[in-house]
Amino acid sequence: MRQESHDLQYLEVLFDRNGLTSEEVKEYQKLSKGYQGEVEFDKLCQYFLNEEMSILDDITLFWNKNVTQIDKIIASEKVIYIIDIKNYYGNYRYENHCWTVNENILSNNIYEQLLRTVHITQQLFSQNGVKKTVKGVLAFINPSSQIEIVDTVDVLTLSSMQISQWLMTLQVEFGSSLWQDVIKNYHIPSFFKFSCFFKPFYIK
Repeated sequence: MRQESHDLQYLEVLFDRNGLTSEEVKEYQKLSKGYQGEVEFDKLCQYFLNEEMSILDDITLFWNKNVTQIDKIIASEKVIYIIDIKNYYGNYRYENHCWTVNENILSNNIYEQLLRTVHITQQLFSQNGVKKTVKGVLAFINPSSQIEIVDTVDVLTLSSMQISQWLMTLQVEFGSSLWQDVIKNYHIPSFFKFSCFFKPFYIK
């Protein structure tokens, strides 16, 4: 079952207590929107994929001094798909190694973090005897987004209209396997959100 990220849980508690600055409110809204997009993607998977298929949600890995977060993992017979879910809206275009939204240049490359996660996961599997190829999938879940990819990039990029069709084509692996055991061995679990949370404090 998917849980909210560490940061979102923390900010949500402070938001409920009116303890956020204006910048923290923006961050809270961004993380909350992202979580909603992940939940919508989960619903599509529940509809199109069998419940027994090899799927993991909301994974944070710590390996070789690297920490990386994965929204969703789906395993087929030979390929592990690392899925980054974006609940963005607007007109997105990738050309000349640069992302723009509504013709404005983005300061960050959306692909970079996903490709880094793919690389780390592939290395982790290789060193633990998992013989599967790892591929990245960038999924724009928001139907208000328009996506145009001009450059060639080693990431499958899906618009909201393409996600369901892609899920239906998957021949997904069944049951537990070595790759899941490896992921779980390096997974940092999410903490629980308590209704009787301690009074907020800050570390300076």
